[in-house]
Amino acid sequence: MSTFVRKVRLRFPAHRERLARARDLVRAALAADPSGAFTGEDMDEILLGLQESLSNASRHNPDPLVELSFWIRAGRFHACLRGRGPAFDPDQVRPPDEDHPAEHGYGLLLLKRTMDRVRYRRVGSWNLLRLVRAGSNRDETVKFDRGGAR
Repeated sequence: MSTFVRKVRLRFPAHRERLARARDLVRAALAADPSGAFTGEDMDEILLGLQESLSNASRHNPDPLVELSFWIRAGRFHACLRGRGPAFDPDQVRPPDEDHPAEHGYGLLLLKRTMDRVRYRRVGSWNLLRLVRAGSNRDETVKFDRGGAR
């Protein structure tokens, strides 16, 4: 059984309809994964985290283009999101105050709850966000590739 789904690279304007199309492509790739690692709940959580990331990239990106690469390997979903925008330090972002709900400010919390790994890096004028999420039905005997993004 194959554990790899081809890498998909998208570059698109950060408009709502384009974000929805990117989300639909990810959903189709997760559903088609031959390992069967991803449950419906896994897919919903991955798509929620991805949607949040794409929305934030759109909101904070002065450049109208966003880049998204994603692939599935060994029962794990990997995504790299790249966009221009102001640099930030995720460790300095205050968690939302649950006693005083706000309309915005839940993005990092949501990502931490829906993904297994969230990494942010600033490279030149680019913000890079790397997301990884293992499927619930993943074969635990498969080794995780700890290499860099491909």
